[in-house]
Amino acid sequence: SRYGFGVDYFLAAKSLFPRWKKNVRKQDGLRLGFQYINAEDGDLLRDGWYTQASYRFSFGKLVGNRYFRSIEPLVRYGVLNVDVRDDAPSFRQPSLPGTWDRQALTIGALLEVTGDIFMKFEYVMNNEDSGGADVNNDEMLIQLLLTF
Repeated sequence: SRYGFGVDYFLAAKSLFPRWKKNVRKQDGLRLGFQYINAEDGDLLRDGWYTQASYRFSFGKLVGNRYFRSIEPLVRYGVLNVDVRDDAPSFRQPSLPGTWDRQALTIGALLEVTGDIFMKFEYVMNNEDSGGADVNNDEMLIQLLLTF
């Protein structure tokens, strides 16, 4: 069984900074998000959540009156707890990453190069309770999105 919920909130920059109305675009502003899930697969019990905040700033058209239109820095923190039923044997094994508790802190940004080209940058600092193994597996993600 699995259940969860999510909440998203957007506060437009026009509401935060009314004097700057002519300098902001419709999607500029503060975004807040939260998600939670609880799952039960046989004797394996999991629950997790994350919360995220970001703010999109627009620059107009900086380079050649076309490029680097906006940036949206973000920060996210999430937790995954893995457990077993009370009557089941201990399940946490250093050799089985699916049994580890995890925490992750992410910092990143979404850069609008043009209206059709976006770049996403994320660095994830992972921390796992593996039951014995020392794991160093931080992640760097760079994505390019082309729309046409």
